[in-house]
Amino acid sequence: MRRRSVAYALAALVLVSATAIVVWLSVLRQEPLAPQAQVVQDLLQLRKERSQDASAYAQYLQSDELAVQLAESARIESQDATGPPVPDWETPYVSEEAPASADVVVVWVEPGSYPDWPRATVFVTVLVDGTWVISDAEAIEGTQTVPPKP
Repeated sequence: MRRRSVAYALAALVLVSATAIVVWLSVLRQEPLAPQAQVVQDLLQLRKERSQDASAYAQYLQSDELAVQLAESARIESQDATGPPVPDWETPYVSEEAPASADVVVVWVEPGSYPDWPRATVFVTVLVDGTWVISDAEAIEGTQTVPPKP
């Protein structure tokens, strides 16, 4: 009886170890995001967390005014919101790139649960003093085509 318990414990340990290795290897295989896409990813994460710190947003935006608006929006939302302020999203990707600008596409996951939310958004990023920032965004609605991954 004791041998069987030890065998089960060893089998469980091997299974847990194998799972951990698979997860670790999948994390290692993921390519890092392009800097332009990382800026968008970080901004979206701030929105999802409802950051009320305008300076946190400002590091990702060309417009300080928009940073203040996003922080204020988060403050208001946090008082009575039940879910996240944005739907989940697929990993952002650069669809078009020039020396000092790039379009970053975000495809929203299940945007239908957010009234009037687009299927995707194209964020325009620009290089300002060596740093990528978001300068504009355009919704991809209805039958418009989502720019392809390169």
